[in-house]
This record gives sequence, structure tokens and C-alpha cells, in this order.
Amino acid sequence: MKAPHPNRVMPHDLDAEQAVLGGCLMRPAAAVDILEGVSPDIFYSPAHRAIAQAMLAMFSDGTPLDLVTLSDRLAALGSLVRAGGPVYLAELASSPISVANARHHVGIVRGAAQRRAMIELGMGLCDAAFDPTASPTEFAAHAQKTIDAVLEDRVNVPSQRPSQVAFDALAYVERLKGGHGDLIKSSIYDLNALIGGYAPGETCVLAGRPGAGKTAFALCEAAHALDKGVPGGIFSLEMRSVQLALRLFARQGGVDAQRFRDGDFTDADMTKVMGGVHWLGQLDPRLRLWDRPGLTIQEFRSQVRKWKREIGIRWVIIDYLQLMRADQRCSSREQEVAEVSRAIKNTALEYDVAVICLAQLNRDADKTKRPLLSQLRESGAVEADADIILFLVPWDTRGKGVVREIEIDVAKGRSNRTGTVKVDFQRSFLRFVNQDYLRKNERGL
Repeated sequence: MKAPHPNRVMPHDLDAEQAVLGGCLMRPAAAVDILEGVSPDIFYSPAHRAIAQAMLAMFSDGTPLDLVTLSDRLAALGSLVRAGGPVYLAELASSPISVANARHHVGIVRGAAQRRAMIELGMGLCDAAFDPTASPTEFAAHAQKTIDAVLEDRVNVPSQRPSQVAFDALAYVERLKGGHGDLIKSSIYDLNALIGGYAPGETCVLAGRPGAGKTAFALCEAAHALDKGVPGGIFSLEMRSVQLALRLFARQGGVDAQRFRDGDFTDADMTKVMGGVHWLGQLDPRLRLWDRPGLTIQEFRSQVRKWKREIGIRWVIIDYLQLMRADQRCSSREQEVAEVSRAIKNTALEYDVAVICLAQLNRDADKTKRPLLSQLRESGAVEADADIILFLVPWDTRGKGVVREIEIDVAKGRSNRTGTVKVDFQRSFLRFVNQDYLRKNERGL
């Protein structure tokens, strides 16, 4: 690998570093605010790193900050000489820096630290690229993590004080009480009574046997959120986006889904289809779709980050979990699904999106009256990672009847109640509705 140019110096700004530390010494009462969220590692100068480390230690144990106490702390840490001694500390303290300027200079120091991190990470990428034992997929995964580390400012991840968390929690409660909570409501209000809605940062697993209506239910939830103005994205790994659109046309317009197989449309059907086209077409600012097979963890995280930046997505649907692939080779299928499951959960937390992840149940579910958590196919890790698990209770998909009553079993809830709700499934229109919806329509209400 090519060595860095010998005349190049790693990015840094010693004047800005001095301004930050000098501002702390000149304004001890504001020093905690100046260094809020700062790590000693962002300072390039070893002397400045030592001083910042001593200051942060003093803040932690409540020791007042002045030249004498700082010198004593540096001496106790064995860093006084490395920090330049009492003379250098006095020079810093005489710097006429305002608190506002000191905070501004923190940004300069952090920016230089990020650039140094980019250089080091870039050199690491070069090493990985030269490694003949690493597969292209593994290299791409490593590259993605490197990019994320820089973009997400992992050079310095500040800790949170209990008081800050308490006020954030109070603000959440007040928004919730005022009807402006973060939860994304389900289209089924009996389900909302149990789970409250889908929360950003949480993963909801919707599981059932093949043909049980998982995709239809997920699209109903997506359409409901979109109609409420909540942006999101759909990863369709089992069917193309055009097929999803046809399903949405059936649901939105009330067009018999069979018509999209046999083409026997009436003029009234075509009018409804055009309505569906208009509805879907005006969702550009709120919806993104992915329909390539073999979605990897890296691709999933990249798209979620991109969609978050483009339209501010708040929810994501994955159809379905067992079709996603890990970035690297795993020793077993169960291990791969476990890695995918954990990555989905981490992505939900990292980008603050609610994830509805469809999953298959194994054949044992056909033998029991109600699905069991142990029947989630190929991985017990799915059960552990999910915040909510919903089962579509198996029903006879070959039976007659345009409308079928289906049970949704809330089998797990980390922060919500469990139980069972009943919904009506309009099979012709691929539409799940609240039970009183059809009764009201039958009465002309």
C-alpha cells in the first residue's frame, strides 16, 4: 500500500484547540457546556488531550475547575509535564475567548478529528481491498461500515445525562398526551388497542403460513400510513413493484384482484384502476420501493439511510425476512437468519424507523390450533429481537366466501399487551378491514 505523503500533516487546528481549553479556564461556570459531548480523542495535540481528559474527570466527580485544581489533577494523573506544565496552563487561561467562540471552535476541532478518522479508515479500506482472502461482498460490507462511521460522527458518541433523558421522556409523554405521539397507527383499531401502534426504533414481526395474507395485511398498513401522511418504504423480495402496485389498485379502488390475472376488466374497473394510478402516482414525496431479489444487510441499511435523507421515512416493510441475506458467509442458515434479524433491529434503532418484517412459520403451525413463537422458521433469534410479534392465525385459504373472518394474534409485546383481534378479509380486494366497516356499509351508513 502506498504510504502517506511524508510532507503531509494530519488535519488539525492547534489554535482552535487552545481556544476551546482556554475558554473553559476563562469561564469555568460554562466549561461543562463547552465540553458537552466532547471526547479527549478529538484533540490532536497530546498536551491538549491530557488537559481535556483531566477537565472531564473533574466535571465527572464535581471538582471545581481553576488553574490550581487542574494542575493538581494533571499531576495526580501523571500528565502535568505532558500537558506543558503550569506555565502553559496559565497561557491558556489568559486567552480572551468568549463562551460562544469556544463552542464554535469545538466544531472546528471535531471536524479535524473526523477528517483524521476518514484518513485512517480509508487506509484500512485499502488494506482490506489488497487482502486476497476477502470476498467482494465482505469488502463492500467493511466499506459501508467505514462510511457509516464517518457520516454518523462515531468519532465522538456523547453519553447522556439522566436529567437530559428525563426531560426527553417528559417531552415524549406530553406529545403522547396531546395526541401527537410518535406511534404510527394501524388501520385496525382493535389492534391499536393492544399495541398502540408501530413505534420508530421497534421491529414488528408479522408471521404466518404461505398464502395467509401477510403481504395483503402489510400493504393495508402501508396504505393507511401513507394516507395519514407518514412516509415510508417497502422492500419487496418476493414480487416486483408492479405486482405490488396491482395489489394496491385492487385494495384502493375495490377492483377484483382476479381481473389482474385474467384481464376481464369492465369500464367501471378501468375507472377504478385509473383512480389507483392517480393515488399511487401522487405518493412520490412519501413512498419508496425496492424490488430486487437477494437483499443484503448492507443494501438494506444503505437504502434506509438514503430514504431517510430523501423523504424522512418513519416506517419500513420487509417482505419477507427469510429472503434477506447476510453480508458474509455463515456456518448455517439459522445463523444467517439470526444475523439478518439482529441487523434489522439495529437499523430500526439507528435510523429511528418502525420496521414491519414479514416472516414465514414452519409446517408445524398447520398442526396447532394457534401458532407458537417456536414455529418462526429457521431462527429463535427472530423471537428475541422482535419488539412485537403478530401471527395471522391459519385459516382455510381454499374455502369459499368473499369475506373471511381472520384472527390476528399479538403473541409478544415488549411494551404492550398481548391478545387476539378479529378482522374481516375481503379476499377479492385483498383488503383487511375492521369488522364493523362492512356492517356499516351493509346498512348504508
